Amino acid sequence: MRLLPAQHRSRFTEELKAELYDLAQAKATGAMQIMYALQQLGRVWELRIALQAPDQPRFYRLYQAACWVLTSDWRTWGLLGPLLAFGVINVNLSQGWGSALFTLPGIVGFYAGIEWLRKRWGVEVKRRSRAVGDQSNE
Repeated sequence: MRLLPAQHRSRFTEELKAELYDLAQAKATGAMQIMYALQQLGRVWELRIALQAPDQPRFYRLYQAACWVLTSDWRTWGLLGPLLAFGVINVNLSQGWGSALFTLPGIVGFYAGIEWLRKRWGVEVKRRSRAVGDQSNE
């Protein structure tokens, strides 16, 4: 039930408990009660999707996290840089430097893809502001 949105969690927990109580009052066996509870808990993902706000995309949290990463060059390339470097090293180890040099245009293409995604999603890169002492030199 922790997967449900916080504002709905207590309501549906109480409903599940009430349904299990009704089953017990109807003299259902313990195995039937356990099966019913597992069926209901198996439907939590469906319920979560149904309870999402209609104006939010299905993967809204993933979208928020991706936008947070894209707002900073440090976060974006801190996550992607090691993966790209690993790819170049892997190609070098398996096929030699000649092939590894052909991966460099792929890195440039990856950079262009990041810039395209930022533009498409309307993400502005936050630049670090200079320290107060550095501004006095202007």
